[in-house]
Amino acid sequence: MKIIADSTCDIPLEEAKEKGIEIIPMTLFFGKEEYIDKVTITDSEFYKKLSETSEPPKTTLINSGRFLEEFEKYPDEEILVICLSSELSGTYGCACTACGMTERKDIRVLDTKSVTIGSVLLIDEAVRMRNEGKTLDEIFDSLCALREKIKVIAAVDTLKYLVLGGRISGFSGKIGTLLNIKPIICSDNGKIINIGKARGRTAAFEKLRENVLTTFRMDMSRPLLYAHTGDKESVDLLKKIIGRDAPDYILGSIVVTHAGPGTVGIAYFTE
Repeated sequence: MKIIADSTCDIPLEEAKEKGIEIIPMTLFFGKEEYIDKVTITDSEFYKKLSETSEPPKTTLINSGRFLEEFEKYPDEEILVICLSSELSGTYGCACTACGMTERKDIRVLDTKSVTIGSVLLIDEAVRMRNEGKTLDEIFDSLCALREKIKVIAAVDTLKYLVLGGRISGFSGKIGTLLNIKPIICSDNGKIINIGKARGRTAAFEKLRENVLTTFRMDMSRPLLYAHTGDKESVDLLKKIIGRDAPDYILGSIVVTHAGPGTVGIAYFTE
């Protein structure tokens, strides 16, 4: 069985290869400059360009033709496609269209209703079940149930990119910056919403912890993941505040375009 995911899951290409996952990269545009996510532009290079721009970059969906090309590579294998939330991109719809065009009965397309490390949790479950010999339908049905329990919550370091993306007004952004306000964002049925704010990084992490342990209670028996934009000190502090260690990943273009460098988050299963 071949597992295919888009690059917004933020799994490093080497890790994807080790896990037997095929990654289809998204395309980014800074003005007229075109980049292939994680191929012709690294995450650190993306952060640098983002800090220098006065308007957010644009990302394009992975079209049906690109999915068809990938499907044709595996004519004799079952295929599971794992896509970022359909509320954030048309990629899932294009994968479904491509699947229909093939008329194959051995392809399943999953809308994770999540993004970045939330998708990684589902991908890891898919890899585990595939390695245990589960069938395509068993894996797909299990992931459909599990996705409803995944939460991604992050503390945003700067209001600049929420202003650029039109999520808050420029005036609110200026006032919030002066007061050192750190918004808390959360995945909610496939969308990214604001769920709170705090003054200062530590207070924001404490607020995040409150959501993880009280509002959207973590299932302590299941795995979790952390994400950051290269600031190991911040993610280590969040791990300490949450009280659970776990692997951490570098956030990529989709979340960072809207939330900005300095964002630190966690993905986990709720009870």
